[in-house]
Amino acid sequence: MPVICAAIGCNNKFVKGSDIRFYRFPLSKPQLSSKWVSSLGLKNFVPTPNTCLCSEHFRADCFRDYNGKQFLREDAVPTLYTHGHEGTRTNHCFSYVQISSLLFLTLFFKVGLNT
Repeated sequence: MPVICAAIGCNNKFVKGSDIRFYRFPLSKPQLSSKWVSSLGLKNFVPTPNTCLCSEHFRADCFRDYNGKQFLREDAVPTLYTHGHEGTRTNHCFSYVQISSLLFLTLFFKVGLNT
């Protein structure tokens, strides 16, 4: 499953060797996770265990340095959004059954129209 940033308008995705890091929503900390969701400004958004935000949405003081590596502080809240972030994000992941159904219907109607 590709790692992409959940922020609206952000097209960052994981690329090996990139300086951009990705952080999963802190679902085990409901209050902090709620702050992350609120910061996105999205209506009806429910993060999954795989939902991530990239490092570009966190201020420099949200990180701590340890042995030359940057780590996200445990209480960090994303606040940097260069793109408009108001709106509604829908779940764009489809199950295997949904994809199979869509393919079947597409093929069925295509064949039906040609005969």
